[in-house]
Amino acid sequence: MAAGTVQCLGQEPNQGFVSRRVDGRGHHFDLQFISQRLADLIHRRSRLQLDRKQYAIRLRSQESRQLRLHHADNCCSPNMIRSPRVQSQQNMSNSNGSWLRVLPNLLWAGFFGLYIVGCTSEHPQQMHQPPATNDVQAAVATIPPRPKTGDDRLTLAAGQAPAPFEGEGWTDLFDGQSLKGWRVTDFAGHGDVECRAGLMVLNTGDPFTGVNWTNDFPKTNYEVALDAMRVSGSDFFCGLTVPVGESFCSLIVGGWGGSLLGISSLDGMDASENETSRYVNFENGRWYRIRLRITEGRIEAWLDKDKMIDVVTTDRRISLRPGEIEMSKPFGLASWETAAALRQIKMQPVTGPADPPKKHHF
Repeated sequence: MAAGTVQCLGQEPNQGFVSRRVDGRGHHFDLQFISQRLADLIHRRSRLQLDRKQYAIRLRSQESRQLRLHHADNCCSPNMIRSPRVQSQQNMSNSNGSWLRVLPNLLWAGFFGLYIVGCTSEHPQQMHQPPATNDVQAAVATIPPRPKTGDDRLTLAAGQAPAPFEGEGWTDLFDGQSLKGWRVTDFAGHGDVECRAGLMVLNTGDPFTGVNWTNDFPKTNYEVALDAMRVSGSDFFCGLTVPVGESFCSLIVGGWGGSLLGISSLDGMDASENETSRYVNFENGRWYRIRLRITEGRIEAWLDKDKMIDVVTTDRRISLRPGEIEMSKPFGLASWETAAALRQIKMQPVTGPADPPKKHHF
């Protein structure tokens, strides 16, 4: 088998084309080498460079063919008939040249088809991937409920029907729509007072927020009732100031840290110091029915249906706790560093205590 020599026919930056001459007869390219070079070009995605290479190959193929024909004319006589072996090699050379001209187009078509198939096979999987609904539902189920705000509690409170009032003769002091018959107490740092959805809302003050009744009010033998709610905060949400004869007192609901109920003041002692002190676990966002009855020599008070206070006032000194609460007289409602909601504010005249006084055994 004849030995072959390798000759480099062209050099450009990062480019090289190699042709092989075998015994000076025929022109032959290494197909594996060409395929590798074409794959490298496709990887760099430079069609322009590929076209230039193909043109260089065709040009060098023509030059090599002319050199071969010239060499054959010099080595062989005119009358010599080429052997079948020489003719076979030339046919092979022509066949290889045709194949080389077609090969780049086939490789481009193959790689392009694979690229298209790969792209179209990936996207549908991403687009049609079913959503993980179970995971989403499980995640939503673990989210803790949002704490209720003051507005949430007011919305719920307005939708709760009030309990009926026992007895007849009640007079409405609040129309549920306006502050008609009331004025905002001029406490320093008081919050806003607004009417909404049938409620009178005392917004948080620094420290007091309150209202005063502007019309006539009895001094004794009457009962006051209302529904009160602590919307937010942690102190008293109902400071009900009323006349007791020629004096005044306050029923404090939810004071001294949020749980105390009592009368301020008896013999100079406020609700936290005298015998009327009661401790109740008041809940924010809940309505409480409050009733206060003032008669000759008696003060009685109820929380919902439970009687909480029953005190004889004969020979007792009745007064208000010193401070701004005195601005609530003769009849007023106030809250301390707390937002409160009030409704169903009513008053009725009475002729005496609701129950006989309790006897104390000493």
